[in-house]
Amino acid sequence: MGRLLIIALAVCFCDAAPTTDLVVPEYLDFAAFSKLAPTAFLQAVIKSGGTEAECRSFATTTIDTISESVKSEGAILNAVDTGAGCASKGQELVQVAQGRLEAKEGVLAAKEGSAEEARNAKTAACTAAVDMSVGLDTLKKTTCYDYSSEASFISTDAACNQATIASSQAAAAVVSATTDVQYAQGEVQDAVAEAARLESGCLCRVHQEQAAAQVAAQTATTAHADDWKQAQEVLCAVDQTTPCPMPPCPTVTQPTLAAGVANADTQHCTPAPTTEPTATPTATPTAEPTAEPTATPTASPTPDPTANPTKHPTKYPTKHPTKYPTKYPTKHPTKHPTKHPTPDPKPTATAANGQSWTASQRVCINQGKQLCTFDKICPKGEGSYPVDGGSSVAHDWSPMLRADGVTNDWVHISSKGGHSYCKPHGKHHGLPAWGTQPSNIFNHKIYCCG
Repeated sequence: MGRLLIIALAVCFCDAAPTTDLVVPEYLDFAAFSKLAPTAFLQAVIKSGGTEAECRSFATTTIDTISESVKSEGAILNAVDTGAGCASKGQELVQVAQGRLEAKEGVLAAKEGSAEEARNAKTAACTAAVDMSVGLDTLKKTTCYDYSSEASFISTDAACNQATIASSQAAAAVVSATTDVQYAQGEVQDAVAEAARLESGCLCRVHQEQAAAQVAAQTATTAHADDWKQAQEVLCAVDQTTPCPMPPCPTVTQPTLAAGVANADTQHCTPAPTTEPTATPTATPTAEPTAEPTATPTASPTPDPTANPTKHPTKYPTKHPTKYPTKYPTKHPTKHPTKHPTPDPKPTATAANGQSWTASQRVCINQGKQLCTFDKICPKGEGSYPVDGGSSVAHDWSPMLRADGVTNDWVHISSKGGHSYCKPHGKHHGLPAWGTQPSNIFNHKIYCCG
């Protein structure tokens, strides 16, 4: 804003060109005038041909210009996002998932009611009285009367069997509906986690934008302060007012930020990577460098040194040495290697009981293996049968390993429950919250690969 004074001085001096024979120097040091004390400044301007009215005009123009500049800067700051919409980020996903859960819970409640009715009907049917009309002479003929051929018994027994089947079917429907509810609960948890991620990202972005905008506004305000003070003092010098009242220099009013924006730098923003490497290495280097680097060190040292080493090294190294030397050379080695390499062993499937992703990985590690990748479980890709034919259980998700190192991803190995074969959970639904829980109802099979 120092330029405001220089420009105003130029206007003041140009307008103050004398109409008498007073000679005005062709060059005026405007910058030097602007650094003078108010009284000295006024005297220098008048001495150079200006008037008090023109100096007053200079001061009021400076004050008005600063006021308008602050208003403009305030408008710019007010246009920056305050984060008011961050809290709603992802909430539509939560609402949809919650709606599905409530619908599934309603179905479960209806199924439970039907199951209760079916159980009561079974109890009534299987405890019903059987009325048989049998003559006394028939009963006296034998102590073990075969009532199974009686029509009343046959009809009552059939009603009991039908009621039993209906009750079993109603109970199975409750189990299926319960599974659907548990899966919907997992979707709600996933949606809540995604909404939290979106809100966190929004709060971090707003914090960074507001910080940059407020630094710019503060810089501009600081630049105005000196010009404002001098303009006020010039007015006091013109009016010969002492002491000189000093109205506060206009500043930009800070906008009201949404909750969470102010401390988002520590609560929501991921620290940026360092631009320089660490000052010291993580490992302690050796005191002296090795004379020659080891090409391929052995996994462990040999137990005993060679008794009689050869004088000279072999001309060509052995490509594939055996672990232990043969006692006698092979009489008839094969002439040619096999035409095709030994294929990779197929994944081994282990029955699971709702283990988490990490617990499933431990199952494979205990076998000397690790979880299979998607292409090992589903070599023909999404929508195809898994390598072993998959599962007939609804909502059957198997843990899988990912090449990018991301954990807790799963693949659907059934075609029931509204999902297709070989459907990656992470790709279509994100990483499930239930996959990190100690137990779940979705993991029935673990594929391990060597």
